Amino acid sequence: MDKIVEHGNRSSNSKTAGPVGRVIRQLMLPLIFKRAAKGGGGSMMWLQGHHIAFDEPVVPVEK
Repeated sequence: MDKIVEHGNRSSNSKTAGPVGRVIRQLMLPLIFKRAAKGGGGSMMWLQGHHIAFDEPVVPVEK
């Protein structure tokens, strides 16, 4: 969970870039997306590689 929150904070902070930062970000995004897509997008599986079974009942997890 902490890793997802940390990723969200980094993503959120990068959206508030100034004019120079926005230009650099726009130039870098194609390279970043191309790299993330290698291997079928496996590098993002920690974030997006899940399945939600909406028809199954929710069972609380004890800690």
